[in-house]
Amino acid sequence: MPLTHLLEVSAVTLDGGTGPELRVTRTFPRRLLTRHQVGEPADAWFAALRDLTEPA
Repeated sequence: MPLTHLLEVSAVTLDGGTGPELRVTRTFPRRLLTRHQVGEPADAWFAALRDLTEPA
């Protein structure tokens, strides 16, 4: 099935042994984007989520 967007992100939270775990799948056309191009925004997103969820 063809992609409907340049980058598709699916996320789900699962119960893990140490608490909830976020699982993320990114799908993108490798002829248009590199892993680096997709990885940089993903790393920033995960850093923002950590900042929101870690106790102060």
